[in-house]
Amino acid sequence: MSYDKIENIYTYEKSRELFRNRVSKNPSFKLNTLFLNKEDDLTIDIAVYTGNSKSLILHISGTHGVEGYVGSEIQTDLLKNIRIQNNTYYPTIIFVHGLNPFGMKYLRRVNENNVDLNRNALFQNEHKSLTDCSTSHRKDYSIIDNIINPKYKFSYSIFQKLYRFFKMIYAIIWYGFVRCKRAMVTGTYSNKFKKGLFYGGNKLEKSHELLRDFLEKHNYTENVKRLSLIDVHTGMGKMGKDTIMIASSNTFQKNKLDILFSKSQNVCYTHKDSKNEVTKGYELTKGDVADNYPTLFRNVEQVISVTQEFGTYHNLIVANELIKENQAWHYGSKGKKYDNRELYEVFSPISNNQVRYEMMKRGVLVFYKIFKNMLN
Repeated sequence: MSYDKIENIYTYEKSRELFRNRVSKNPSFKLNTLFLNKEDDLTIDIAVYTGNSKSLILHISGTHGVEGYVGSEIQTDLLKNIRIQNNTYYPTIIFVHGLNPFGMKYLRRVNENNVDLNRNALFQNEHKSLTDCSTSHRKDYSIIDNIINPKYKFSYSIFQKLYRFFKMIYAIIWYGFVRCKRAMVTGTYSNKFKKGLFYGGNKLEKSHELLRDFLEKHNYTENVKRLSLIDVHTGMGKMGKDTIMIASSNTFQKNKLDILFSKSQNVCYTHKDSKNEVTKGYELTKGDVADNYPTLFRNVEQVISVTQEFGTYHNLIVANELIKENQAWHYGSKGKKYDNRELYEVFSPISNNQVRYEMMKRGVLVFYKIFKNMLN
């Protein structure tokens, strides 16, 4: 498959069109569209199968914009093949396509306000309480700010490549890899770093408001007692393999989840499994979708809430590309313009048919594992 064909297929508009088309051809599901920005034609599209009002599977793609194409592929494949009649024995199913449509359209990991939506899902407006930069891990972000957030024009020059490489190596040697990773991915809520990587914002972002209001409007937050949430991401771990990152909101013991997700590469806690190579450094993150959306369901009794993280490239390659893209977006490019397609290729290597097949297979498998579990 040539680059041009890939480019024509994997765009936000094409992915959304395919999702909508699959919903229209599946009589079990109904389409709902939430408008983030009508002028820019940015929408969050939601496919709903109405089953048992007390049981819900919530499947989300595109929290991290450019990562959303893998989740979109999984959702459209499921919509193509699921055929279930209205039956109160089955759980209600909601597919949320493109929670961050701006990031999907413009191939950014963050939204229109440079906010990382997976650090922003704080429904009690805790953002302001997290702006303090004096705590140890927030202070570490300040220390590495100039390394991960260059404040000058991006260039493809050999000099800038070497300069960026040596700064990263220096930080790793001086502070340690895990400490640097922790400082980076924990992120910041300070407006001082609002152009920085992993910025969590200072208020709840519109995408979260729209989805929250949709869930409340249709009484899901009131009626649901059994909830399963899958938030699909990419970037961390072995190429094409999935890690199931267990959110703190889970009510099930890990040994049961180990069995349920036994076909996945790893099953680990997001915040307290510091020995796992994927989650190492994520212990202090706040505002995660998988952690916080279950808190909206007032009468929920059983929760399985996970991030399904598909591996792509090595941590350093992913981090380097994030730094380059963010630098170019905010400060421009000198000479050849940075192409956000490069960030896309790092997070969505689905031009490789083998990798694409592996990701889709694992994504579909996890959904059906969850679905089967909800029937017990």
